[in-house]
Amino acid sequence: MTAHPRPPALDLPDISQVRWTSFTKAIREPEQNWPAQICERPIYVGHVGDRAMALLADPEAVRTVLTAPETRFIKWRIYDRVVAAGAGRRNISATEGADCQRQRRILAPLLGPEAVAGLSPLFQEAAGRAVRAWRRQGGEVRIEAGLETTRIALDVISRLMFATPVDDPVRPDVDRVARLAYAAQSEGRLNDAAAPLASLIRPATGPHSEAEIRANPFLGLGQAPLPQGLSTEELHDNARLFLNAGHETTTLTMTWSLWLLGRD
Repeated sequence: MTAHPRPPALDLPDISQVRWTSFTKAIREPEQNWPAQICERPIYVGHVGDRAMALLADPEAVRTVLTAPETRFIKWRIYDRVVAAGAGRRNISATEGADCQRQRRILAPLLGPEAVAGLSPLFQEAAGRAVRAWRRQGGEVRIEAGLETTRIALDVISRLMFATPVDDPVRPDVDRVARLAYAAQSEGRLNDAAAPLASLIRPATGPHSEAEIRANPFLGLGQAPLPQGLSTEELHDNARLFLNAGHETTTLTMTWSLWLLGRD
């Protein structure tokens, strides 16, 4: 094993070879459009025509952009074409101004460190289910890591957001959607992955019992009247957003982690 193993996708081009032709390609095709120097530099600024775009690799800089008031870092219009196309226009990423700030305030308790730490049993059980399934195959087991981690991530999200009990078997539709979404994403058809993901959404509007809401706080967001709560459309579009964006980043992280572990 080399001293500093890198997944193949991080064999990036030298900064002298990077020529951005569109913002969308620069974002969606990092292997061809991100300079190798971004692995060491905190920031890289390039140009698409007469407009500048910056890649941030410094954690504090990223934190500043994500948490600063929207008037300081205005939301980029590409969200209309990329995010809204796959997850609707009434979620936290697609809305702007006071509407976005209201959703951020409502959703923040679900995503805080304490809330996430409390979900550890859910994460552990989902991972354990997958490993037990691999072991049942017996002998040397070869898995498609990207597909398996897609299934794990969607399993966790569906239990968290749609009241599937922790100890229930994996929903059959989760397995089907994981295969469709993984195939579409592997071929770069990101928008095509959105439709099967949306099919996982179960009605999150009330009324729900107190026990259901304690187990799945997302269900309670539609119980309060506006503006303290979320509308039915906002609940639906945020569910689509969490399924789309929430599973993909987790899947990629787990996939490359397994790849690195497999080389050690």
